[in-house]
Amino acid sequence: MPIYVVGSVQRSGADWDYLVTRINPNGTLDTSFGFGGARYIPFDQPGSDRGDFAYRLVIDSGLPGLTFDTLYVAGNVHRSCKDGIGVAAISDDGNDLVGFGTNGRIVHGGSSESGTICAQDASLAIGDLVRNGNELAMAGTMQGPDQGGTLRVDGGLLRVDATNGSQRGLARLPFVVVGTPVGDGRLRGISHDRMGRYLVTGDLSNVPFGLGSLYVSAAVAPSDRIFANGFDRSVSLP
Repeated sequence: MPIYVVGSVQRSGADWDYLVTRINPNGTLDTSFGFGGARYIPFDQPGSDRGDFAYRLVIDSGLPGLTFDTLYVAGNVHRSCKDGIGVAAISDDGNDLVGFGTNGRIVHGGSSESGTICAQDASLAIGDLVRNGNELAMAGTMQGPDQGGTLRVDGGLLRVDATNGSQRGLARLPFVVVGTPVGDGRLRGISHDRMGRYLVTGDLSNVPFGLGSLYVSAAVAPSDRIFANGFDRSVSLP
């Protein structure tokens, strides 16, 4: 059973690319994977500093001897207007997954816009990644104006099609008290119950009422904003 490791490699200056390596069970580099055991994946968005950083990996296991494994690698991608979440899909031989986005890559969040149009966009940052059937779901952080134009930092749930990478949904998940979003929320983890519902966890800072920082968890579904009054549970952090 091979071991896959994801990270980033510095090309020059601010230019970083996703990096995927495959390790043999004895700890040596599997040189049959990619190019000498490594696969470099640049997103290099136009007008950006080309800083692409991989943080999460999900493996969709194929049938032994019949179909290949698919590796989904997610991270943060710099864009000319704010930043987005980039997902690369490759097979277990290191080749791009045909049909997934462009050359096996997608980016959601941020944009290449400028001026007032850019001001209306939101940055996305990855927290965690999970596959649920034919869907990839990512919990993370959204930073940008809400519907009322107020600049906020909130949790976010991004859902994309695992076959072609198209966006199925992007939901802002604020912490709500008496109908009003409060604090700065960042989601760090995600899991699913195979029934279309996701459980996300994270933290909340800059909370009013003298509460300090909080640990939060929430049950969310594609059709729901969030359960109950904001998150279903919160505890104060030391």
